[in-house]
Amino acid sequence: MANLAILLTSLAATATALPGDSRHKDYVNTVQAKTLQTIKADAYSGYLPQGQVWGFSMMHESGTGGAPKYGVVSQMRVVGERENPLVDLGQNRSGNATAAVSYYRSSLVSRVDVELPATEHAGFYQYLIPPTNSSSIVIDVSHFLPSSKGLGCGQGYAGGQFSITGNGSSYQGFGVTNNTSPSSRTFTGNGSTPYSYDDSRSTNGTYRHGGVFTFWDQFRCGTALMHILPPVAHEEQIYSIIDIWRHEGWLPDARFSEYTGRTQGGSNADNVLADAYVKGMPAMKTDAEVVPPNNFDPVANESSTREGRGALPDWKQYGYITPYFSRAVTRVVEYSVNDFSLYQVARGLNLTDDASRYLKHATQCGGCYWSDPYYEDMPWSYSFHAPHDISHLINLSGGPEGFILRLGTFITLGLYPPNATYGSTLFNSGNEPAFNTPYLCKFVGRQDLSVKCSRSAALAFYNAGGSGISGNNDAGAMQTWIL
Repeated sequence: MANLAILLTSLAATATALPGDSRHKDYVNTVQAKTLQTIKADAYSGYLPQGQVWGFSMMHESGTGGAPKYGVVSQMRVVGERENPLVDLGQNRSGNATAAVSYYRSSLVSRVDVELPATEHAGFYQYLIPPTNSSSIVIDVSHFLPSSKGLGCGQGYAGGQFSITGNGSSYQGFGVTNNTSPSSRTFTGNGSTPYSYDDSRSTNGTYRHGGVFTFWDQFRCGTALMHILPPVAHEEQIYSIIDIWRHEGWLPDARFSEYTGRTQGGSNADNVLADAYVKGMPAMKTDAEVVPPNNFDPVANESSTREGRGALPDWKQYGYITPYFSRAVTRVVEYSVNDFSLYQVARGLNLTDDASRYLKHATQCGGCYWSDPYYEDMPWSYSFHAPHDISHLINLSGGPEGFILRLGTFITLGLYPPNATYGSTLFNSGNEPAFNTPYLCKFVGRQDLSVKCSRSAALAFYNAGGSGISGNNDAGAMQTWIL
């Protein structure tokens, strides 16, 4: 469903032989699609334009940063006998791939063509192969998309199950798929070393780590919109992250394949839940002032980056965050919004003492060191990021006229050459901290400027073409400019 923070592309349809093509056809029902190659680069959607193809998987995530995820349960059609399916499956491509909405085709030098057509809810593989006495479909339930960045946020295989049923015409693993293979064998292994490769009807292993994309990217735009458009589906997502809290004790800021990803600033699941609460969902009560245990992230090892608010000791003691903690500006600004979210829920539950305390916390963000590190943007952007306390922000700017002047400077073309992709302005519409800034003009009676600025950014830098997004779409966050 399009509202999910992880955007999964369903592939499906009936497939037909090409005119005059006498090659064999096999149809396999499954769930999603992509390729993995051998060159050292991160393939976020499973596809890279160079390198060998190692398989086609129907489960993937597209348009994100961090590290690739999913690419699970791979299939590869091979011609001839394979003595060791762990090492000799890779194939070069014999030409350019063909892609369109609901359709993908790739041709391999083995003379195997793979077609992946799509409808909304189901998927097909179709293989066109040359006449041969021997061919097979290799199913790899341990397949995943690796990362070469070494940031500690990639996935790895940690377990799985696989079994062949009937006369070998179907299999069941992490996903269920049917095919028409006349004979079958199973294999297990580690790296390129096979442990078994025989006629056994089932096998299992115990080695995978790896869905909600980061709320840091989504809470400013996508999640609030999705609660209005498909509310039932969005509420199911809300309940799913609450279930994670029930079982693990913390809300995730990001979630992939049962693995909690990095918290980039504040605990932005708090913002998402508070927004859902004011729109009619029940509240979840927990202690928001527990410091999460340090996971010793090699990128930022002074506090937890896995869950919660790792810099709470400073926030509670000083009302701001010192340079001891990484991303101090980002955390101060986002902790303020987190506490305003807590205030909204506490007020709704008539918890007056809690409401007063968190409202006070939410309005104390002016005390941070503005030369401290910040995340994915610069101080100009973060100086506008107080959506819960706009009146104070306007006063700090010298009143409405000064506020308009600052906003005008922020969007002036040619002022900041390092941001050439976005007109050399201080305003970077490709970074989430600046998403809301064009809309602030309406708070000083200039709705016309909000419309002009937001539409200018959307029309200048975003479209439905091949270069319609300048970088990662961040699981739909960037496309909200078009909406």
